[in-house]
Amino acid sequence: MKNYISKMASISVIIVIGVIVIYVWISKKEYYSGDAAWNELLSLDADVTMQTLQEKGYIDVSQVMDSQNHTITSFLKNAGNRERGILKITGVSDDKLFAKILVCGYSGKPETIVMWTIYPNTQQADARKCFATETFSVSEDDMITVYLENIPDYSLPDWESQIRIDEKLYSYSAQ
Repeated sequence: MKNYISKMASISVIIVIGVIVIYVWISKKEYYSGDAAWNELLSLDADVTMQTLQEKGYIDVSQVMDSQNHTITSFLKNAGNRERGILKITGVSDDKLFAKILVCGYSGKPETIVMWTIYPNTQQADARKCFATETFSVSEDDMITVYLENIPDYSLPDWESQIRIDEKLYSYSAQ
C-alpha cells in the first residue's frame, strides 16, 4: 500500500511538472516582448528588400488585397479577445520601405496593441505607438480600409502632449 501511494505521488508530480513545462513552452512561443520586436527590427540590413521581409514572415500591406487577410484578421480577433499575438507587416510609405511589428498583450497591457516601425533602407525608426484593440473600417470605391485607433502611451512621461494619428493597417477589395 505504501509503495502504491509513493508511486501515485511520483506520477502526480511528473504530470504537474509536464503540464507546467507545456504551459511555459506555449506561453513563451506566443509571447513576443517589446525588446524582441525592437531587436528584430534593428537587425534588419540596410539593403533588405520587400521580398526578403516577406520570406521572414512579414505581410505586404502596400497594395489593396483581394480579400481580408486571414493572418491580420486572426491577430485583430486575438487582440479584441485580450489574447497575446504578433503581427509583422511591411510596405512602402513616402517611397520608403517599412517593417512593422505589432504585439497585443504587450507588457501586461492586454487592452493595447503596441507597434514598432523601422525604415531599414534609411536606418530610421518611428517612436513606439499604442493602439486600441478595436479597429474601425472605412469603405470607399469598392475598397475597405482597416484602421487602428491611436491611443496615448501612458508609460511615457509626456503622454498628454503626444500627437496621435490613427494607423492605416491595410486595405482589401469589398467585392
